[in-house]
Amino acid sequence: MAAPDSQTGTPPNPKRVKAGKDSDAAEYWCDKCNRSFERSDHYARHTKTYAPIAALFVPKPSIGVKDAKNASQWNQPPEVIPTPNLPLAISNEHDTSFGVSSPPATVEPPQSLESHQQVVILDDATAISAAPLDPALGVDCLASPYVNGFSFTDGFLLPPATGELDSGCFELDIDTLQALMQPVPNDIQPSVQTEGSGPTHASPASSRFEFFKRSPWLWTPVHVDNAYAGQDSLRVNEKAVDSMLRRSQQYSFTGKFTPTVVDSSCRDRILFMIYSTPHSTIPLQAFPSESYLDQRSRLFLSASIEKDNSRVRDLQTIQAYLLWVSVSLWSGFKRNMEVAETFLSAPVTMLRRYGCFSRALYSQSIYPRLEDDVHTTEAKWRAWIKQESLKRTAIFAVLTDLRCSMAYLKPPNCSVTELSCPLPLARDIWLAPSATAWKDTILSYGMTFEESPSWLAIAQNPSVLDNLPIYYDKTLIAMVAMHGFWSQVWAYQESQRFFRASSQLSVQATTILWLSCQHEDLVKRIGVAQQTLSSQGPDPSHIQIVAEFCLMALNVSPRELQQWAGRLGEEEAATTHHLLREWMVGPEFKTAAWHAGQILRIARSVPAAQLREFSAVVVYQASLTLWAYGLFSISMNRLGSPQLFQGTAYQGEGCQVLLDGPSTADTTAFVMFGKGNPGMSVGPDRLFCPLTDIRTIMTAACDVLRDNFNPETETFPPLLESMMNLMTDLGNIDTASF
Repeated sequence: MAAPDSQTGTPPNPKRVKAGKDSDAAEYWCDKCNRSFERSDHYARHTKTYAPIAALFVPKPSIGVKDAKNASQWNQPPEVIPTPNLPLAISNEHDTSFGVSSPPATVEPPQSLESHQQVVILDDATAISAAPLDPALGVDCLASPYVNGFSFTDGFLLPPATGELDSGCFELDIDTLQALMQPVPNDIQPSVQTEGSGPTHASPASSRFEFFKRSPWLWTPVHVDNAYAGQDSLRVNEKAVDSMLRRSQQYSFTGKFTPTVVDSSCRDRILFMIYSTPHSTIPLQAFPSESYLDQRSRLFLSASIEKDNSRVRDLQTIQAYLLWVSVSLWSGFKRNMEVAETFLSAPVTMLRRYGCFSRALYSQSIYPRLEDDVHTTEAKWRAWIKQESLKRTAIFAVLTDLRCSMAYLKPPNCSVTELSCPLPLARDIWLAPSATAWKDTILSYGMTFEESPSWLAIAQNPSVLDNLPIYYDKTLIAMVAMHGFWSQVWAYQESQRFFRASSQLSVQATTILWLSCQHEDLVKRIGVAQQTLSSQGPDPSHIQIVAEFCLMALNVSPRELQQWAGRLGEEEAATTHHLLREWMVGPEFKTAAWHAGQILRIARSVPAAQLREFSAVVVYQASLTLWAYGLFSISMNRLGSPQLFQGTAYQGEGCQVLLDGPSTADTTAFVMFGKGNPGMSVGPDRLFCPLTDIRTIMTAACDVLRDNFNPETETFPPLLESMMNLMTDLGNIDTASF
């Protein structure tokens, strides 16, 4: 029998001893771990296990392809069974060693020592490619154990073929053990593909989910996010703030937030308030100007409420809380939006517990009389201001909550049915600068002391608003009455979701009849309210947008629509696909597309710089409805669905139906029977564009938002910019995958 060391590729053995009685059995001895081997190939493989540790600390030239071939003569690669869920794979035949379940690395020829590229060959099945070291990290490679997708610990995971424990594998220091215990990140784990599987492509829903990750609707918090993370951005462009304030004052309360001018003494007190705020991590680098502090002073609330809980009944604290929530809800910053959505219920609860929604708090009527002197008039004026402020704060809370429900697609916290406070008086009475002016304005109206109608009566019969005296704030009342229909629309959609999965035919038939009657009644009531309430106030566009959005959501739920668009991921998108196909076959989707087009038509008439916040979100929801209708039209047109194409749509003979135009016989035929080719008017020339051209449709929707601002003098709000980016991404998707 030939000696084992005569095999090619066996490293020289410095020490050989006789093993027991058999003099022919030569034993190979390792000086490093005092271990013996009977076969030379086992000994050679054992000596190679020390190479990865040495390569981590001592730069060495690469092992060439020739050396790799020589090494493979005494170590044949084991067959690795792909196991995606396990970190190790068991080799075949009589070799009991463990191999790493990853594809073999390609051994590149050595270029030069300056490249610092190292390839350490364990065997042909496992190769570790060591990346060049960053000088800033020093020589401690254990701090980053992952190199080019492989861990340096792979060399320790190959026990000898004899099945005996190697005592050298236990000679590790604490740092090495800690490095071994680190989990492999998911983003650098090598993927295991079966033979013939080929590259995988992302599904359309998963790609759309990536778009929503960049939108303002999804936020993934990290450990660095906190309440003081934005203190380093305290300095702002005051010219931009002043520009937006000048435009917003045309449609909001005039005058300053505080009754007095912010002077140097007031600024010093605000400075003390800032520095007294606990847990501030960033020092104040630059103090803002006095005009900016006048707007900033509304937001410091948390510390005062925690110190004195009686402030939850303080009117100014509740008002400041609501202002902070309303600003953050439409800020476009993900963290602020999510936190504001969470804390919106707090001021609503404060007002409810305070009794601001009920009529009992306003049982005492406060009106001036002609014979009142100056002191009596002043006292009545201040008492009336507090009473009217509580009333308007409650109204503002209801509007904010309903708008948040429409934009964020969540259940509302309150409803108009809960609102029983008296109606607000006219704006010129509310904005009277002094007690004398307040008294003169009220007396000029000839006010009576009759009890005003309830909010619910106006919502059920909007014509009551026409008979109200002129000393009521009809614009605000009409806005609240129109928003009140959203609670009923949400309840209807909840009933649809609740009874949709019912399998009992008798119960299902009764439920369908009930829901159908409810749907028909809501459509009539919202339509009548839109016509009646739009005549109240100088600008009817905001009331009309809310009405069209309620009618659109009454036919196609925006929550299911965004779910199908990929907001919640691929799996959730698949659960709503069949539902949207049912809406596509019936009149629901066509009706929703019509109202979505009307929203874009009305949005073009909104005054400059006013198509923002809630109104901008409604435009986004409308564009998403048109986008989904276009995609389903492409899909069903490709499949040739006879249920969809009952008319001449998409066959080259149908008439063009402008969804953003006036109501005509063609639009009615499209909504009821699917006749015609629906589309939008786009561009400065208002050319017709079918809904199947989703890229142009989404671009036109972005232009509606963009044209409301002057890009030369104004910057887009962050919320608008984020939504326009999302709309652009959705419009650029590949329609061939549908």
